[in-house]
Amino acid sequence: MIENLTVHLKGISKRFGKKQALEKVDFELKKGEIHAIVGENGAGKTTLVNCLFGMIQPDEGEITINGIRYDKLSPRLAVEAGVGMVHQHFKLIPEFTVAENVFLGQEIIKNGIVQEKLQNRRIEELSKRYGLEVDPLTPIYGMSVGMRQRVEILRALSKDIRVLVLDEPTAVLTPNEVDQLFEVLRKLVADGLSIIFISHHLHEIMRIADRITVLRSGKKHVTELTTGLSELEIARLIIGRDQSQVLKHSEADPGDVVLRVEDVLITDSRGAQTVKGVSFNVREGEVVGLAGVAGNGQSELAEAIIGMRKVDAGRICYLGQDITNISVSQLREKEIGVIPEDRLQRGVNPYMTIAQNIYTGSMNDESYGRIFLKLDKIEQHAMDLVKEYDIRGVDDGTFVGELSGGNIQKVVLARELSSQPKLVIASEPSRGLDIGATEFVHKQLLELRNNRSAVFLLSTELEEVLSLSDRILIIHGGRIMSEFDRHSIPDEAVLSAFMLGVENKS
Repeated sequence: MIENLTVHLKGISKRFGKKQALEKVDFELKKGEIHAIVGENGAGKTTLVNCLFGMIQPDEGEITINGIRYDKLSPRLAVEAGVGMVHQHFKLIPEFTVAENVFLGQEIIKNGIVQEKLQNRRIEELSKRYGLEVDPLTPIYGMSVGMRQRVEILRALSKDIRVLVLDEPTAVLTPNEVDQLFEVLRKLVADGLSIIFISHHLHEIMRIADRITVLRSGKKHVTELTTGLSELEIARLIIGRDQSQVLKHSEADPGDVVLRVEDVLITDSRGAQTVKGVSFNVREGEVVGLAGVAGNGQSELAEAIIGMRKVDAGRICYLGQDITNISVSQLREKEIGVIPEDRLQRGVNPYMTIAQNIYTGSMNDESYGRIFLKLDKIEQHAMDLVKEYDIRGVDDGTFVGELSGGNIQKVVLARELSSQPKLVIASEPSRGLDIGATEFVHKQLLELRNNRSAVFLLSTELEEVLSLSDRILIIHGGRIMSEFDRHSIPDEAVLSAFMLGVENKS
């Protein structure tokens, strides 16, 4: 019966071309437990749960749900079996509203007519119930990444499921939103649901998971109870060594202003003002971090700086040159590195190879040829960066879309940072990265800063901003509410400014 539903994966193997993504992996989910799957980028975590949800067909192995063995699953059959999934990369239709996305394929219909008012009411009820409030009439294209994640979670919870798979669900949530989500998960478990939880945040795993399964290079390494384990011990299980705890953050020596933002106003597609008179500057040789709860204007601000969103008033200057409302193609001609918030939609072309994606950052470099491209040189440059940035799961002709989320992010980082740009706009640079890769990225950003680059860091991870930044700006309601330098950060003041928008300038 569905009340006794469990999941048992036995001997699951999957190969993509020459890459062995999974090799005879066993996994069991018990009723009423939260079971975390952890591992480095490319370890096979997402591939394994995609096999369970029918997104991928394993080459061999058995899948049993609630005592019933399935030789072949599809997403629809998985849902019918009681399995729901929140994907790492969004599966939303931008032009549709929240309600249309949530009820897509399961519309409430009466006499051949979709009952939109009833659907909207259901969304409002779900939103309030789970503490993830969104407007059911808002189109997805006008929402921040954080708000889109809320819609994904609501869509999964709206179905009659007994197993919930969460692939990096907290990557775009604030600490308060994570707390709210965990409250929801505990209620679901108390009602008999079982949850598979994938996260690179070890403190989250310690808080929420009953057991963990560690994958290494597509193989199951160990399954353990979290009780009695420390974050350090989990890190050792994942990467086979101790995680570095301290970044070498030398004293900043800021030089000339590289990026200047003056009284910038931005209006979104609904006519709402999302950025309200923001002013700041970033100098060479420093990291300026912008921290804030998702949906407070930081996404729109970053898009405006890189030419993807129109500025209604104010100026954006780069090295003294007015680049307000510059086009993306014009921006690419300058020495500016861009790490976009949504790597899959705006960072890469998933249908191009790694070499082709990396070359798009060097198209103005004539050493690669003009009319006739030097393909061997382009490929060799890409493979050198693959090694340097530890991009895993790569062979000749690998398309970027075949990589794990973290390895896709590494492709973006390799392309944008390896040229030593004068300015880096880094939005959520460690999102989806494992602990070792996050450490590597942070070191890269500090090395750029030490080599006189200017780094503008935007992150919803307060810890990331605090550890990397020389100056810290707090954004709330589209305004810069607080500013601190790294030597005068009162923790409580930062947290209150971060969460509540309390103004406190030092």
